[in-house]
Amino acid sequence: MARFSTLTDDDPRAVAGYAIRARLGSGGMGKVYLSFTPGGRPIAIKVVRPEYAEDEEFRRRFRQEIGAAQRVQGMYTAPVVDADAGAPVPWLATAYVPGPSLHEAVLEYGPLPAGTVFRLLAGTAEALTGIHAAGLIHRDLKPANVLLAEDGPRVIDFGIARAADATTLTRTGAKVGTPAFMAPEQVAGKAITTATDVFALGHLAVWAATGRPAFGDGPTEAILFRILNQAPDLEACPEEVRELALRCMAKSAADRPTPTEVIEECRSAMAGRTMSLAESWLPPDLSRALAGYRTEMAPVPPRPPAPQPAPQPAPQAVMHPAPTHRPAPAPVAPDRTTRPGRRATAAETGRDSAMPMATMVTLAAMVTAIVLLSTAVGAVLLSKSRSSGNGAGPSSGQKALTSGHGTSDTVTVTASPRERVVPPPTPDSTPVSSPPPDPHEGEDPSGQGGSGFTLAIPNGWTRRASSGDSPASVFWDAPDGVSYLQVDTQSWNSPFTADAQAQQADARARKSKSPFKGYSLIGMNGLTYQGNTAADWEFTFDDASGAGRVHSKDRFFQSNGRPFAIYLRTPDSSWSSMQDELAGFYGSFRAI
Repeated sequence: MARFSTLTDDDPRAVAGYAIRARLGSGGMGKVYLSFTPGGRPIAIKVVRPEYAEDEEFRRRFRQEIGAAQRVQGMYTAPVVDADAGAPVPWLATAYVPGPSLHEAVLEYGPLPAGTVFRLLAGTAEALTGIHAAGLIHRDLKPANVLLAEDGPRVIDFGIARAADATTLTRTGAKVGTPAFMAPEQVAGKAITTATDVFALGHLAVWAATGRPAFGDGPTEAILFRILNQAPDLEACPEEVRELALRCMAKSAADRPTPTEVIEECRSAMAGRTMSLAESWLPPDLSRALAGYRTEMAPVPPRPPAPQPAPQPAPQAVMHPAPTHRPAPAPVAPDRTTRPGRRATAAETGRDSAMPMATMVTLAAMVTAIVLLSTAVGAVLLSKSRSSGNGAGPSSGQKALTSGHGTSDTVTVTASPRERVVPPPTPDSTPVSSPPPDPHEGEDPSGQGGSGFTLAIPNGWTRRASSGDSPASVFWDAPDGVSYLQVDTQSWNSPFTADAQAQQADARARKSKSPFKGYSLIGMNGLTYQGNTAADWEFTFDDASGAGRVHSKDRFFQSNGRPFAIYLRTPDSSWSSMQDELAGFYGSFRAI
């Protein structure tokens, strides 16, 4: 399932002062983007399609629906936090829900178990209760408009469909809504009531339990005909879900239950089982996938290039007046008290006290010679010290990590087990790389030259012995003794593309002989990293020793024209606490 998409040239970088972080999706009404409030809360901003923006009737109704939507109260809706129907392109901001849509979840993981379906129906019915209490009818309740969060479902996009109903698009014959999930009265063009949403609720139950639409696939006209004239196809629907779904999809609106009655029927069906959503209510694979929707997983848009300083005007030549004739000093009367043998001072004789030019040149030459001689002697002594192994610099294979004043040390790896300390990064959100060392220092086992890198390693992390490293990889173990970082400098097949490498890795992990037993994909995400295209591959798998689930994130990228990969493996329960370290690794990596 796609979590976040990197922004393209067609996407805005800001909407009404909200900086855009990534694209969440798009649909018939417009595009949805991830942003944050000034206080740091994540929000989803829906930007309406330009053709709707050109319709004044849409704007009028959209303004009315926004006002009503902001009055909706409920735990199972995504509240509207901001909007502007009068903007050049209208937009609407709601609280961000970290989870997939029901549509995405069923396509990726298959039909949901009956217990999850009843919890889904009860939460969605409670959301409809709040929407209807505010005087709204959703009109387009479908799997794509129900998001699955850790603590229950969330209904989104309520209020927008009615505004779209008034546009010239619908007045010229187009229908707003998803045909497969329309109620008979919508298809027939009759009055819309709250029971219309209940019909769609029943259809959600069938989709969640079977992964198939209740009225089949095919041309839109055929689907609409079945909605009006045929019973829904519930053959694959579990029997315990079937009866409630059939009641909700009654042809006559008067025969459908209310949302409150749906909640009670779900409670009755779950008798003896908890309806609580405080614990995980989703299947294990789907529950683990929610980690991929945390906002820290969103790609960070590349920063615009820093403005270049304005060119300074060339200095203008200044004509200084020629020196004038120096007046002779006034005559000085002889000092009658001067003792015999005492030399008269310059002030007494009227002579200039400056050192003669010949003397100054001689002294400068002597000082320069002394400095050059001292430098040469020091270089010889330092060379002898290093060759004897007693100097400060590490010899090949030595570990030279020391605790710095900050929280990490910056190490330089030159593709051999050789490291040396350079000044730690500055305490800034953007780590500053130290000047790269001589790229010829150390041995390059790949035989290609220049495959080293610099990286900030947190205190307490230890480099594995060189005998345990693969020829093209370097490992560091975390203080917990389980988590580890791996930097891979191997050369992949040419031409290298980060996206293709991530897809190939995913395909290998899915094979029966994969080392990742119990492999579960969280997501693959393209992004821009250090100015180049990169790809993140995130997944979980069973630890071979039986210690539980392992969470992994692998980043494939190029730097200085060479392919690299950064892998972080950690227990799934520790993943959240490792995010600062992971951000530090990404921020401090530099190829040399």
